Amino acid sequence: MHRFGPSSEQKRSWQAPSEVGFLAPLENGHFIAGAKTGLYDFDPGSSDFTLIRAVEPDRPSNRLNDGAVDSSGRLWFGSMDDGQSLPSGMLYRYYRGSLAPMDSGYVITNGPAFSPDGGILYHTDTLEKRIYAFDLREDGSLANKRIFVTIEEGAGYPTVRRWTVKAVCGPVFSAAGRRGVTRPRAGCWKAWLSQSPMSPSWLWRPGPDHGLRHHRA
Repeated sequence: MHRFGPSSEQKRSWQAPSEVGFLAPLENGHFIAGAKTGLYDFDPGSSDFTLIRAVEPDRPSNRLNDGAVDSSGRLWFGSMDDGQSLPSGMLYRYYRGSLAPMDSGYVITNGPAFSPDGGILYHTDTLEKRIYAFDLREDGSLANKRIFVTIEEGAGYPTVRRWTVKAVCGPVFSAAGRRGVTRPRAGCWKAWLSQSPMSPSWLWRPGPDHGLRHHRA
């Protein structure tokens, strides 16, 4: 993983235990890192990755890919087939040490995201070119899965949607070897990149209210 601060032009890199699909910030300055082998507590200061729990040890061809935290502090993330062909991927919820499978049948999971009021969760199967919507209940359960949008043939592949409190970012997509990214607001960027052989993953930046904003690159 790599971090770059544009204002200071300082770069730093960390060797992860396996390919990292997402980072979620913790109150103590650490991150939860979703790696191929499971969820890790990542301490940037010491460079330590401490395993929190394994995920899908019975599916060695799967890896974790893409995650987001809702307004109640629940972490949502997906798994996917590393070969990008089998519908072996799952949608998970992790909260207070408890891991729960919430949906299944994904080939390439991407983009857990939430409506501004927190009442809808969006999740994507990139290979199927579909973004799904679920009703997200106060207790963290999901209901009423439906297709939110299907990307027409030739229009690229959906990878992630991001909503923020003050603005809405549209779908990020890739087509013909190019990756489209919604334009971020002006501000001081601090980038956290999880580098995979296919593409970079997360970009995190402090928002104007000192909260974190995240983008795909």
